Amino acid sequence: MDHKQFYKKYLNLGLRGKEKSAKWYDEDNLKNIGMFNDNIKHKFVSETIKKFKKSGNVLEMGCNDARLATYLDGFKFYGQDISPRVVERAKIKCEAKVGDAYLPKWLDIMFDVIVSSDLIEHLERPFDHIKACFDSLKDNGIFVLLTPNALSARKLALLSNLDRIPPEPDNHINMMTYWRLIRLLSNVGFKRLTWVGVKPEIDDMLMVVCEKNDKRKDRTANSDK
Repeated sequence: MDHKQFYKKYLNLGLRGKEKSAKWYDEDNLKNIGMFNDNIKHKFVSETIKKFKKSGNVLEMGCNDARLATYLDGFKFYGQDISPRVVERAKIKCEAKVGDAYLPKWLDIMFDVIVSSDLIEHLERPFDHIKACFDSLKDNGIFVLLTPNALSARKLALLSNLDRIPPEPDNHINMMTYWRLIRLLSNVGFKRLTWVGVKPEIDDMLMVVCEKNDKRKDRTANSDK
């Protein structure tokens, strides 16, 4: 297998496939209830948020069952997800609504914090998702984004034995690298980026905290091309 074949099969740096439907995620979430324990991740995300904000309105896009809300006492938490099934579970913990990743459903609220965790890799239009989050933040609000790293150290270390590298899941249609994510966030208008991790350009997960700058210049969706 040459490098071009490797990049195509394993790294998926370009858009591959269509976004999955709400019905697909409903069925997937039903199959996987109880299979995943993200408590460590949610605790880490909540501790990171508290380093920047002590209170305020928090929106999690792609909230699943809104487990993050249980770690953010003192914040007003809102959750949005495309899957009606998980939104019903999220309503136990917070105010939650069904919606896609491109338009927050609370048009009358500006948020202090917006979280996008393990979401952007599922989207056909990542620029539009980030811009929607940017536009819904208060000035000096923060955007917390986590996504798998297409060029993680683990994958690169396995280059000599490609059979050991599992392809990305079918619903991971738009994988990010450190450099591509920087470009997207900057083009939307985020100016202050704080990377969380030892070496974010090679970690398995990319996690960044971005502060909204109220002196943003207008940008266009063509900036990612």
